[in-house]
Amino acid sequence: MAEKLKSILKQIPWSLALRAFVFGASWLLLPFWAFLLLSLYFYLFPFFQPVRFAVHFAILIFFMAAASLGFVAAVFFSIVFYLLLGLKDFRFTDRRSAYETFLILFVFMFASRFYFFFETRQGISPLFYVLFFGIIFFFLSRGLFGYSATSFELVLKNRSQVSRFILAVLLCQLMLGIAVLPLDFLYQTSFFFLSAVVLIESVFDYLYGVLTSRRLLANFSIFFVFVVIILGFAPWSL
Repeated sequence: MAEKLKSILKQIPWSLALRAFVFGASWLLLPFWAFLLLSLYFYLFPFFQPVRFAVHFAILIFFMAAASLGFVAAVFFSIVFYLLLGLKDFRFTDRRSAYETFLILFVFMFASRFYFFFETRQGISPLFYVLFFGIIFFFLSRGLFGYSATSFELVLKNRSQVSRFILAVLLCQLMLGIAVLPLDFLYQTSFFFLSAVVLIESVFDYLYGVLTSRRLLANFSIFFVFVVIILGFAPWSL
């Protein structure tokens, strides 16, 4: 994951960064209708393949509409929007790393809202929410494949469907399983997010043929260290 972030940071298009900054600031400072108009303008212009990432954009706006205003949230949403614009406008050379980072942040958005609603018993049914998450994840993860028309990419795109489906099912089960732990929603979100990152990284590295035993061991070692820290500091409420 660290390598992917370095790859993205090396190729920062500063014009996109400025638009993402204005995007986050307008969410904080402007009425929502004005923010929505401005975000639509930033997304649609330059007018290039807007339909391909329309669902991604709609999900982001949905979460921003439901979120509480705050500086940290604004920074987070700005980063997601920055990645979205860069992917839509082909501004990243390493599109796989950028899209995978976007997908992981998308998982975090879903998880944070789910565990908050689960703890407060607000919103829709948890089962419906998790099912919706699994379906959206399955379809959005398809964007990690087929960036080029090479035979390898096309075959990989077709054979990834089973792996993506299994991964979506595992994430849904994991999301529900962690929800019943007697932990605060922040710790539940952190626990799920770490687990999801390791699973997503491992599965997609395997599909691309770059997963090695050493890399897998490193991923799970880091995962267990952070899980021990989270569970060690978490207040357990039985």
